[in-house]
Amino acid sequence: MEELAAAKDQLKESQELVSKLRAEQRSHPKALQQAEKQRQALERKLEASERKQAGLERDAEGLQERLGKQEAEKAALQEQLSKSEKEAKALRLKLKQANGRLDKMQAAATKMQEMAAGMVADAQAGMALD
Repeated sequence: MEELAAAKDQLKESQELVSKLRAEQRSHPKALQQAEKQRQALERKLEASERKQAGLERDAEGLQERLGKQEAEKAALQEQLSKSEKEAKALRLKLKQANGRLDKMQAAATKMQEMAAGMVADAQAGMALD
């Protein structure tokens, strides 16, 4: 009898184990299917991320190129500004020199006018005496 009871218990345990294994077997395809869906979703996200990164890299390259052009233009403008400042300084010096010469010429012209006026006065005085 004990053997029969032991065999029944063993049979019951085996049936429970078979039941568990069948339940696991049924759940495996679902879990596998779910895992596959997650993997595919992650692959799509990765591809989208890679495309976005490639786009950002292209944008960065374009911006870097624009920055290089801007820097070159800035350097050219600074060079032009420097030349213009040198030219302006040279022109101010020439103007100062020209003003100095003009002042001298005006002083000389004033002296000549004074001399001419003196000569005219002398001539008029000499005619008045005659």
